[in-house]
Amino acid sequence: RHGAGHRRVAGFYSAAWPDIAPPLTLGMERTNARLIRAFGRVLKRKRREAGLSQEELAFRTELSPSYISLLETSNRQPTLTVLAELANCLGVGLPDFLAEVMAEEASSERRL
Repeated sequence: RHGAGHRRVAGFYSAAWPDIAPPLTLGMERTNARLIRAFGRVLKRKRREAGLSQEELAFRTELSPSYISLLETSNRQPTLTVLAELANCLGVGLPDFLAEVMAEEASSERRL
């Protein structure tokens, strides 16, 4: 777990920032994973509601169809610029799109 140059001191690793607070990091990863999955579900739903294929959305956003697929399957995270472009091409304001993602994430959390 900790290699050369890492020394455990009072429950913390002294050499690398990622090792300072593992419990917090792990909790954030679980939260981020739920949020990323919620984003993928909302993106796919909005794309279908707009009557667009992945290829059509990719063309309109100047992204690749494979990247759209990766976003929808929660295998990639969009940059803020890509997120804004996707929302715009789907005819949704960015705040409304993000609100829907957050609602989806909260809904999926309650189901757990």
